[in-house]
Amino acid sequence: MVQGPRTLWQRDLILGAGAVGAVCRGIAYLPHARTSEVRQLWPIEAWMPLTWWAIVWIATGVLLAASIMWRRLSMPGMAVLAGLLTAWAVSYWWSWWALDVSRAWVTGGLFLMAAVWAGVIASLLERGRRG
Repeated sequence: MVQGPRTLWQRDLILGAGAVGAVCRGIAYLPHARTSEVRQLWPIEAWMPLTWWAIVWIATGVLLAASIMWRRLSMPGMAVLAGLLTAWAVSYWWSWWALDVSRAWVTGGLFLMAAVWAGVIASLLERGRRG
């Protein structure tokens, strides 16, 4: 039987790493940090400008950081993180398939892998709470 993190530091490490990663990605999409246009993100930008996505990523990081102190926030935070990672995977794969962006499929695969990990870890965090 698979169990969730057994110690508090493991849970905090998972949530903290997600928080740092989400905030860093958000900062990368702020207008002052972008140095060039990224064709792999055109599908994402069709939904919403990258500056707004930056706010979503940073807010997700803050939610994950807060979930270290308030456990009930961990599931929503990890769910949003998994959703963002999935959206990025789809955007990269779409740009490879429809926009002919060479090797975007590789990065899309990495985003999907991270999304699956986030989802599994979220379920293990929840299982640890119930068990």
